[in-house]
Amino acid sequence: MRRSWTSGHASTAWLPSSSRRDLHAHPELTYQEKETAASKFREFGLEVHEGIGGTGVVGVLRHGNGPMVGLRADMDALPIAEATGPPNASKVPGVMHSCGLDGHTAMLLGAARLFTEMPPANGTVVSIFQPAEEREAGGKAMNGMNLHSARYDFNDDILPIGIEYWARLAHRALDA
Repeated sequence: MRRSWTSGHASTAWLPSSSRRDLHAHPELTYQEKETAASKFREFGLEVHEGIGGTGVVGVLRHGNGPMVGLRADMDALPIAEATGPPNASKVPGVMHSCGLDGHTAMLLGAARLFTEMPPANGTVVSIFQPAEEREAGGKAMNGMNLHSARYDFNDDILPIGIEYWARLAHRALDA
């Protein structure tokens, strides 16, 4: 019998709703995404690769030699002052997550944590945080690092899945 994804945890601070609020309060601009992912990936026990395409981060969970799936999310904020007023409003002057990338980031962190708690029977999960999505440069920069190279030991059969959401639906679910 498989466990519930929330069973047996002393803390739920890593859950997407809590993570999104924290990420929203502490946004990082393009190529300044230093605190967003690597520390959480280490906390989850993932193999961590940093500096990919600038400030991109990849977390790897290996569980056998089976299929490999890649989950990708973007994580940078915009140079916009937030004047919305909720408790989780940006605490960084002139910077905010105004288009939902904090939600994408929180969902990927939640998925990475879920896979560490309930790993695949046989396979590898690659969690990819792309930097600089707002400037449309991070994807190209990461591709230039060749994630399929021997350096990262990812095979050519990786199935990439982008993490996105519809803002109206996500805010209802994440703020619940």
